Amino acid sequence: MVNLLAQAGAATLTLNIVGILAGLAIARINRLPKQDGLAIGIELGVKNSTLALLVSVTLIGSNTMSIPIIVYSVSMFLCAAVLTVYGRRHSSKSVSVEVA
Repeated sequence: MVNLLAQAGAATLTLNIVGILAGLAIARINRLPKQDGLAIGIELGVKNSTLALLVSVTLIGSNTMSIPIIVYSVSMFLCAAVLTVYGRRHSSKSVSVEVA
């Protein structure tokens, strides 16, 4: 089990980083603001982890296949927290919400 976690860790972290970079690249290609790129990168990772867990447990019925997904999910949520803090600290404009 520990061996599987060790093997899954590097691959899932790499997939996590590639997904975030893909979100940033998509935003940059479309000339979106940096904050939108961070949001797209986070969304790609969070949505993929939830969907993959649903498929592995419900449709495939394999708890073993869930291990890399759980490792990915934990690393994605940690990276999402770091990106959120980064985005808030380096935001060039303040956003205000008005309630009508």
